[in-house]
Formats: sequence, structure tokens, C-alpha cells
Amino acid sequence: MQFAKPTPRQPGLWIERFFGSFKRDYLSHQPWETLAEAMKNIPAWIVRYDEFAPHSDLAMLSPTTFYQLSLTESHTKTTTTRVQF
Repeated sequence: MQFAKPTPRQPGLWIERFFGSFKRDYLSHQPWETLAEAMKNIPAWIVRYDEFAPHSDLAMLSPTTFYQLSLTESHTKTTTTRVQF
């Protein structure tokens, strides 16, 4: 698996995108009574974001789906490649 590296002209783009999604999808949708209540649910949101939310850099697939497809493609390539002697 390869990870995308930020380009020199956009070094913080991925973190800006993450926090934009965090504000849009987490902070603005739930009216919490306390800061502690909001903070308690952040780890679960991060797991959903990291594993199941569609990402534009992955053709709108979730990272989990993208990874599973890459395994399938890798397996297909290794099982269908013929070795010629």
C-alpha cells in the first residue's frame, strides 16, 4: 500500500481536508450538552472517517473498500499471470 505525499505547494492539504470534514460531518451535526460528551465520541468518528467514509482521492471509495479492491486486483494479477519458460 502506498500513501499519498503532499506536494510541495500544498503541504497541509490533507490535514485541512480532514478538519474540514470533521467540522462539517461531526461538529455541526450534533448538539452536545458538554465538551466532554463531544470529545467522548471523537475516536469513533475518526475510525468511521479513516475506514468507511468515501474519500475523493480514492475515487470516492472508502479506504477499507479501496484496500479490499487492491487485494483482489493483486490476487487476480498473481493468479492469472502465466510464466513462460
